[in-house]
Amino acid sequence: MIPYFIVFTILMIVLSFIQNEEEENNYGIKIISGIILIILPGIRSRFVGTDTNNYVSFYNYLTDYTKPFLSIETNIEKGFLLLEKLAIQFSSDYSSLLFFIAIFSVVPTIYAIHVLSYNFRTSVFIYFSLASYLFFFNGARQAIAASIFSISVIFLLKRELFKYVAVIIIASFFHRTVLIMLPFYFILNFEFSIKRIILFSVLSFIAITFLSFFISFFDEGVSERYGEYINRGAEGGYLLGLFYIVCSFVLIFFRKFITEEDIATYDIYLNLCIFSSLVYLVVITTGVDVNFIRFTLFFTMGYILIWPIILKNHPSSNQLIFKISFYSIHILFLYIYLQKMSDLIPYEVNPMFELL
Repeated sequence: MIPYFIVFTILMIVLSFIQNEEEENNYGIKIISGIILIILPGIRSRFVGTDTNNYVSFYNYLTDYTKPFLSIETNIEKGFLLLEKLAIQFSSDYSSLLFFIAIFSVVPTIYAIHVLSYNFRTSVFIYFSLASYLFFFNGARQAIAASIFSISVIFLLKRELFKYVAVIIIASFFHRTVLIMLPFYFILNFEFSIKRIILFSVLSFIAITFLSFFISFFDEGVSERYGEYINRGAEGGYLLGLFYIVCSFVLIFFRKFITEEDIATYDIYLNLCIFSSLVYLVVITTGVDVNFIRFTLFFTMGYILIWPIILKNHPSSNQLIFKISFYSIHILFLYIYLQKMSDLIPYEVNPMFELL
């Protein structure tokens, strides 16, 4: 666990050089922070993360594959196959794959944060501490799709439907489940209200009830994968669900402090957060497979972007007790996540980098 917190600390020290609005356009600091976020997963061992070894095994198979990549009979999306082919051009060692996964997972998110966030440092802090960043240590393809999707939030705020859809289609070449975000262009733009949340809650329960019907619209590979989740019925996610549900109530409470200038943007981010909580709520209460919680990844930009607005508007945000509470809760969450989730510890370095 120590390596994660060392990198986290270094990252925050680097970002501390962005101290005011004039320094928000310090591209050098932002590029360095992105590089730090790429190095940690890039140099890790294949045994760090539940799914990493599966990706590495397939990558090793591809290094000896002589036929065109796109002719491979596999459920893996074509975009990810092309990423693997690109990685092989640099090195047959699996570190090349892990670096490319990190680049495609980090860079789009950092760019979206740069464009959208009221405070780059705070958003990156949340990106790391709420473990949105750590997801791609396991679910690489979905993490890349979610990272690319984060760019579509730019066009969501600008009300540019065509560009929003175009970005999601690009993201779907890495994980087709991102296509569920297409109708959210219209849903997320609603002004927040309790009545709408109740309606969306009911619809969420209906959707999960008829999930096998909805996933039939995806290809056979996706249908089989999520069909397995339905049949398997693995349970869990209670602690995560409780945290995010409580977070939603906290964010709803803070809404009354948001100025008229920021409220429309705040509501879009709030809706993203609430839908994330609804996924947890539905999964926990219906008993469907806990892996459906992975859908929440597409909503995490809400948390990453909403807190800078709160810190800008809340009258107590500069008080020491407020800051201590905010940072302590997020750091504690990171500690628990690393302890409990996804085989992220112990962190081991790829033998190729052990001498460094």
